[in-house]
Amino acid sequence: MRSACCVVWASLSQLSPRTPVWRNLSFLLAVAINVLVLGCYVDDGNNVGGTCRHELFGWDVGVSVPTLIMVLGFFQLLTSFLICIFFYLNFGDLTARKNIQKVRSSMPALFSPRPFLPPSLPPSLASPP
Repeated sequence: MRSACCVVWASLSQLSPRTPVWRNLSFLLAVAINVLVLGCYVDDGNNVGGTCRHELFGWDVGVSVPTLIMVLGFFQLLTSFLICIFFYLNFGDLTARKNIQKVRSSMPALFSPRPFLPPSLPPSLASPP
């Protein structure tokens, strides 16, 4: 039986991370949420932030617009999370390798195949008594 981590990893590999579908979907969800917010909230005179119920641009839509905003917000959050995961899967290894090479070139003595030895001993200590 495979662990849950392996199942999640296999599922993510099937989602084709290099296509711009997830970025486009996230962007369209954000635009839809903004349009719903702009069309829903009206100034009622009593509340500073206004209220949002079942009307969108003055028309009754029959569903709770705040609930619709929350559902679309959840899916927008999910697609944004997938975009970040795919970015780290695609470029995280390259960034780590580049940083490791930079550290190795700045401190070659730490990464040499020979053990770290002092460069030279004074003549009095070099020969045994």
